[in-house]
Amino acid sequence: MHYGLFRADYVTGRLKELIIIRGQNHYPHDIEATALNAHEALRPAGAAAFSLDTEEGEGLGLLLEIERGYFDVDLALVENAVRDAVSRQHQLQVAKMVFVRPGGVPKTSSGKIQRLLARQKLQSGDLPLIGSPAAEAIV
Repeated sequence: MHYGLFRADYVTGRLKELIIIRGQNHYPHDIEATALNAHEALRPAGAAAFSLDTEEGEGLGLLLEIERGYFDVDLALVENAVRDAVSRQHQLQVAKMVFVRPGGVPKTSSGKIQRLLARQKLQSGDLPLIGSPAAEAIV
């Protein structure tokens, strides 16, 4: 048997939606789970985490659905809970967080989160917003 070096000339398969911030790899589904578990007002399976270009460089963006019956919740409390949980579990700061109505996170017909589309809709302002407590602008 010969165990030589393997050289990949090309990558095949599905593009991973890995978030790379300050050289560290983060999986969006892990960040989404952390965010959704941070407050009861957040709708299960209603989150999209993705990277954003900010003035400071690469940053984390979160699009979160508010559960029906919680539209009058203090978004600042939800924001603080999510920021704290993401910071503790992933050592990341959220650059931009936006809250949308149920169904506001783009998904495929099979229910998979479309993170790139979520990022594009956030940047274009084409979302059913409930609110955006943080005032940071997206570059």
